[in-house]
Amino acid sequence: MIAANDHAVTHAQAQEALSGYLPQVNGTGQLDDNLKRQTTILPAGIFSSEPTPVKFGTQYNTSLSLQGEQTLVDVGKLNGIQAIKPDIKRADIQLQQAEEKLIYDVARAYAKPSPTGSKRACWPTTFSNTTTFSRSFNYVRKKALHNPWTSTGPK
Repeated sequence: MIAANDHAVTHAQAQEALSGYLPQVNGTGQLDDNLKRQTTILPAGIFSSEPTPVKFGTQYNTSLSLQGEQTLVDVGKLNGIQAIKPDIKRADIQLQQAEEKLIYDVARAYAKPSPTGSKRACWPTTFSNTTTFSRSFNYVRKKALHNPWTSTGPK
């Protein structure tokens, strides 16, 4: 049902507006493995009688960075939180109206006069099938209100 989806979207937007006040933590890490380090050949006579190769630098280089932020006051975010409250109320009312319309439509379809026009003749049969009507209505209501995108399913 569209109203149930709108209801879920509105509540998700409200949670998103509140998330701006949650602490933000960012972290990065880096590991460099220098497979071939720079090699310089020292001429003969400095350390030995033959030229000596010397490797400069380190084999591995690592760095780690961690950053945390907490918003104390942000008027724009506060206005966004206040602005979503009427939308939540509107979504709640629309969901309730959709449920009531579903109930009305099912009851109206069930109480519709028969094609022969003998409404009074079928009254005892109709009256005895109220349990069947109740089960059918609950099944239709659960199917119509089921929203696969939220964790709340039929009630």
